[in-house]
Amino acid sequence: MKRIDEWVRNNLDPTEQKIIVRDGLEVVGVTWNESFKSSNVVDLYSEHAFYIWMMLDDKAEALGKRPLQILDDYGMRSDSWPCSPEGFAEVALFWAIEEQCRQNCPDWK
Repeated sequence: MKRIDEWVRNNLDPTEQKIIVRDGLEVVGVTWNESFKSSNVVDLYSEHAFYIWMMLDDKAEALGKRPLQILDDYGMRSDSWPCSPEGFAEVALFWAIEEQCRQNCPDWK
């Protein structure tokens, strides 16, 4: 199983992670371009889907929400929650990356 925490550690330096915590992944163009050169979003999501869903399940249980409600809330933040399999993969992947960056940088907001 591929873990998103390993992907974040291997592909985003601590400064990039702090920027993501502060501003969100969608506004960090340089990080986005650098991070996704070799693989498209759907492929990257597919590789990490099991671990992402474990993260979602844990977060949902802690918050008393449903996993899809967490993704819906996250996707609605940017007003770009597309209704397609690709859009779902993008939102789930971005959520997992931001969530991992927050866990790695708990004192940075």
